[in-house]
Amino acid sequence: MRNNQFNHILAICLIILTIFVTAIEAKNRDPQAHVIYDEAVIAYRSRHFNLAKETFYKLIKEYPDDVITDIARINLANMLNDLKEYDKAIEMNYEIIEKSNREYEKTEAKIRILNILYSTHRYREGIELLEKWTKEQPRDIELSLKLAQFYLQSGNKDEAWLILEKHMANGDKKAFKDLLELSIKSGEIDKLINTLDSHRTSLKVSTYADYMSDCYLALGRKDKAIEALKDCKNYDKDITILRKLSDIQISANKIDDAIDTLNKLYSFLPSDLQIIRKIGHCYFLKGDKDKA
Repeated sequence: MRNNQFNHILAICLIILTIFVTAIEAKNRDPQAHVIYDEAVIAYRSRHFNLAKETFYKLIKEYPDDVITDIARINLANMLNDLKEYDKAIEMNYEIIEKSNREYEKTEAKIRILNILYSTHRYREGIELLEKWTKEQPRDIELSLKLAQFYLQSGNKDEAWLILEKHMANGDKKAFKDLLELSIKSGEIDKLINTLDSHRTSLKVSTYADYMSDCYLALGRKDKAIEALKDCKNYDKDITILRKLSDIQISANKIDDAIDTLNKLYSFLPSDLQIIRKIGHCYFLKGDKDKA
């Protein structure tokens, strides 16, 4: 009985809440705002850019809190960027960050600002923004990696390395790829290998093997890359490691080893046509056309 009463009260509360939310949205939906928005979109599609800008700005000024205005701000920010009116585009993105109640819209606006600053070589301004934002959102990996990118372009290689190393140690693949690219450009692959060794215990065994093999491949040492993958515990049961190992063995002309590796893969994935084709390709390279 009590459960029925509770469910009845809960249902009433949900109805009241729904009515309340609908009422708020209705307040923020003015038909005239939608008319102005449509006019701006039509002008833009007709390539009447000045008219489109004026109409979007009019909408934002006259109906700042309307639901359609949130969309208008995003469209205007993108249009200003396309027209290379970068300062105005940045200003509009700041307005989105200030006005929007949706975190993903704020994040996208930040990324648009950073992309403009990066493409226009305003690295110092980007660094100042990113240092502020990463303090406010220390768990946002994308912003942190962007900061490393800006540091690199401004010549602050050591700061970039520290950020990338931190995320690499947490298993972030993109951070490792960026760090590997930096190491190749600066001729410091041996430093990266030593860095990986220092983080070996914090990385998954397969991740460590994968990263080390990439480092050795960058040095042109296919033999060491193969050795790094085989050093991975239970590598012969890891499909991702086996795929990479077979590719390196083929490129190193170790065809018999590649066939053995591919046969292990085939035992796990007997319906994988790519594996079957590679086995056939290996036999072809050996000159055994019948088996191929």
